[in-house]
Amino acid sequence: MLAPLNASRWLGLLLLLPAGPVQTADPHEAPVSEIRLARGSRWTTSAWQRRSDLPGPTVLIVGGMHGNEAAGWRAAHQIRHWPIRRGELIVLPRANAHGCEAFERRVPDEEPYDLNRCFPSEEGEPIVGPLAGSIWELAAQHRPDWVVDLHESVGYRFESTEERKLLGNSLIGYPDEETRAAAARMAEALDELVSEEDHRWALLRWPIEGSLARAAGSRLGAHALIVETCRKDHLAVRILQHRVAVHRLLVELDMLPDGSSPMAVFGEEREPGEIRTAIYDDRGTGSRSAFDLERCLDPHQRASARRITAEEIRSGGLDAFDVVMFPGGTGSGTARALEEEGRAAVCEFVEEGGGYLGVCAGAYLATSHYSWSLGILDARVLDTEHWARGKGTVRMELSSTGRELFGGDSAVVSIRYAQGPLLARGGDPDVPDFQVLSTYRSEIAENGAPEGVMIGTPAIVRAPFGEGRVLVCGPHPESTAELRGFVRAALGWLARPGP
Repeated sequence: MLAPLNASRWLGLLLLLPAGPVQTADPHEAPVSEIRLARGSRWTTSAWQRRSDLPGPTVLIVGGMHGNEAAGWRAAHQIRHWPIRRGELIVLPRANAHGCEAFERRVPDEEPYDLNRCFPSEEGEPIVGPLAGSIWELAAQHRPDWVVDLHESVGYRFESTEERKLLGNSLIGYPDEETRAAAARMAEALDELVSEEDHRWALLRWPIEGSLARAAGSRLGAHALIVETCRKDHLAVRILQHRVAVHRLLVELDMLPDGSSPMAVFGEEREPGEIRTAIYDDRGTGSRSAFDLERCLDPHQRASARRITAEEIRSGGLDAFDVVMFPGGTGSGTARALEEEGRAAVCEFVEEGGGYLGVCAGAYLATSHYSWSLGILDARVLDTEHWARGKGTVRMELSSTGRELFGGDSAVVSIRYAQGPLLARGGDPDVPDFQVLSTYRSEIAENGAPEGVMIGTPAIVRAPFGEGRVLVCGPHPESTAELRGFVRAALGWLARPGP
C-alpha cells in the first residue's frame, strides 16, 4: 500500500501515464515506450521503458534527483538508449527536471525541497510532494528487482575525516547479500578507471532516510543502490563512471547483448545532417573548458556534443564522432592523459576524415613542435621559453579567408588570450602547410616575455591532414561572448569531409 500524499501541502492527483511507444531502429530490439510522470503539472518529466520479450529482471535507473549533479542525468540519458536482450529496463534520466534545467540541487518551488528526502522508508510515512509521489508510483507499479540512483558528492570517500564524511566514489547499498555482492563487482570495474589509491571505490550500507533507494529497499524489496561519483573529477569521467557501474550490473544480470560496451556514448540513431562532436574533458583541461565549448554549439546546426575521456578515446570512442574538440588547459597534461595509444587514435581519426578543433592547449597539442605533439599541424611554436607570457584581451585581424569563414562586420576583433602558442610554419614537406585565418595585432608580454614577438604571428590557422581537417585557435573565442559563432563556423568547416 502506498503512503498517502501530504494533502495539506500539495494539491491535486498525480498522473503517471504512458505517452506511447517510440519507434526503434531494429525490429528485433526491445521496443521503447515513454512514460510521462506528473503529467499536467509543472514538475512533469519522462521515463523510458525498454521491455524485452524474454523474461528477466526489471531494473530502474534514476538520474537527476539532484539537479546540480549533472553526471547522473547525462549518463542516464545515454543509458536509456542501450539495447537489452532480456528483462525490462526503465530509465528516468531527469527526475528533478526543473532542477536540472536550473542546475539547482533542490526542486525549484516557493519552498525549494530536496527530492531525495521525500520517499517513505516505513509504512504510513507520507510522500512529500507530487513529483516524489509520481516517481514512487512508477516504482510501485513496475516493482523493479533493482534500483540504481546516480548521484555525485564533493569529495572522495577515502579522503573523509571524522569531522567530514564524504561520499564520492562510493556505492551505497540497501544491506542484503545479493546487493552487496553486485556492488563489489561494480566497484571492481570502477577501480579499473582509478589511478590513485585515495580515489578507489568504497562499499557502504544504508542509503539515507527519505531517499528513493532506501524506500525501494525497505518498502518494495528491491536491491537498491546509490552510486556516488566525485565532483573533483572531470564531468566526462563521472559520466563514464556511472555508465561503467550500470553496465557492470546489467552484465551481471545477463541483460545486455554480446559486444556491448560502457564506452559507447551514442546509442540513438543519427539524425539527418547531424554533426556529432566529441569534447575532450579529462586530465589536462581546465575546470570550465569543456562547458565553454558546449555553450557555443547551436542546436539549429544539428550539432550533438558529448564529453569524452582519455580512456574512451583509447577505446575507440572517436569512431562515433565527426569532430573532436580539445579545449584549453595544458597541452602536455592532455598528451600525458591520452598516452601514446590515445594520441595515435586522435591522429588516425583525423587522417581518416575526422575534424580537429584545438583551442589554446589544444593548439599546442596539434602542432609538430614537441615530443608529445600530435603532428597533425605542420607548425612549430615560437619563444617557448616565455610560453607563460600572460593573460588578457588582445586584438586580432581576420584574413580575407578568415572573414569568409567567420563572417562579422569588422576585420579586427578583440579576443581573450591565455598563453596560447605563437605559431610559425614547421617546414615538414610531408604535412600540408596551414592557412592563416587571423593574425595578432596587439600582444601580451609579461613575465619576462620580450615585446614585439607576438604581433604579426598567426592567431587562428587551418589545414588538411589526410582526409580530415584541422583548425586551431591560440586565443579563446569560446570565452568571448561575441565570438562564439567562430566555434560554430569552425565546426561547420571541420565536419565537411575531404581536404
